[in-house]
Amino acid sequence: MKVRDIIHSRLIFVSGKGGVGKTCVSAAIGKTSASTGKKVLLVEVDNFHASFPSIFNRKIGYQPRELESNLFGCNITWMKALEDWLMGTVRVRTIVQMILKNRVAMLFLNATPGAREIVILSKIADLLDQYDQVIVDLPASGHALGILRVPGTAIELMRSGPIYERAKQILTVFSHPRAMVLLCALPEEMVVNETVEFAEKIKADVPQIKNLGVVVNRVSVPSFNQDETTLLAKLSDAIANESIESSEAGNMVESAMWDQELEVASARSLKRLNAELGYDVLSLPKLGLLGGFGGGTPKVVQQMTTIFARKFRMEQS
Repeated sequence: MKVRDIIHSRLIFVSGKGGVGKTCVSAAIGKTSASTGKKVLLVEVDNFHASFPSIFNRKIGYQPRELESNLFGCNITWMKALEDWLMGTVRVRTIVQMILKNRVAMLFLNATPGAREIVILSKIADLLDQYDQVIVDLPASGHALGILRVPGTAIELMRSGPIYERAKQILTVFSHPRAMVLLCALPEEMVVNETVEFAEKIKADVPQIKNLGVVVNRVSVPSFNQDETTLLAKLSDAIANESIESSEAGNMVESAMWDQELEVASARSLKRLNAELGYDVLSLPKLGLLGGFGGGTPKVVQQMTTIFARKFRMEQS
């Protein structure tokens, strides 16, 4: 997978195990695409506390708001999306308001399996008409899979009706050759296991989406040559045998050993993902150190953006 495959996509669903940096990756991709002149929308899904404001220092709501030049953001919430969906279905605002205020009707809608997912995905599909690219920061992998598989389930269970029709339209959007699911991972065994499993489930349960990609975050870049690795092993043995008594030297060697283990784990994770998925995954180094920690999450996102933009330019040349 190349960065250009991501930048040229029209619809990108980003997910992964919690804590892998998917929101930062979503924001960085959005910034990179926007820098090429595309009109880009970043979407959060029914998030009680939106995450993008902490990156862009701007509040977002249900209606898209410009965050930077060519880059917009919104948080698609259930009730607002339901109101839009009802307006598109019933087309009479008075009746729509009566439905929304009717406690029995709302209990039914809230309890209807898949209704929330269909309504939110329907809104995302509608937004594609207004933007060159829509990037959806989905919840963690388990919840994300539940959202993406709902349209297919609705088609299997129903034969007609507004939900059935919208599910068909959503699956058509999923089938677009420039729609993709982008999984974020870390070079850790448990995360790699879940990433491979999630990719397999997407292929099986949401076969309409043909394009899958993986970005491995916080990869340790190799820094030890063979001579340094040999020396490090000897120093570690010396400390273990108490041949070296300096606690400061011991701490330095222990730190170096830790870095080396991270490098080995990173290489092993990338090799396994490439082999099991059948394509090359993208990797991002450990960020935050470059330029200091003072910038926090916005600094990390800017560093990711710089990496994506540089790789994109190299692929274009």
